[in-house]
Amino acid sequence: MNELLSLILPLFLTLLIETPIYFFFLKIKKLRGLFTLILMNVFTNLLMNIIYLKVLSSLIFIYIYEIIIPFIEGSFLFLYLYKFDYVSSSLKIKTKPLILYFYVLIISLLSNASSYFIGEIFNKYIYINYYNFYIVLIYLLIFILEILIMIIYLIKRHKS
Repeated sequence: MNELLSLILPLFLTLLIETPIYFFFLKIKKLRGLFTLILMNVFTNLLMNIIYLKVLSSLIFIYIYEIIIPFIEGSFLFLYLYKFDYVSSSLKIKTKPLILYFYVLIISLLSNASSYFIGEIFNKYIYINYYNFYIVLIYLLIFILEILIMIIYLIKRHKS
């Protein structure tokens, strides 16, 4: 149970922080885009934490991962936006794809840095070992509320 919580706790914290940053700065217009963001973060976060817990439990791995992952997520989001949303000009950028890529990469760097530093603050200053289960529930409830707000926003925007 403790191993499962050590996977889920950072996942929900990452989703709480990164999803709204990507959603609002990339101006996602479709539910498909919102779920793409969530699935991308679930995949990258769980993969990193499983590798960290089972294979490479060193700080060097964390630092390398935190440097590489914004480029992976940024590239993935660029491909998604260019394929599905760039044509519909959700970012209102009427320029070359290279500038769109750099814009998405900067947003990815900012969201991942925010997530990393907030996670470090939680790890260093908030003693959560005894309350992991309750914190996961709180994160889950906040994340569900956050996603519902984004879905309502997208639905209202689609109707108008």
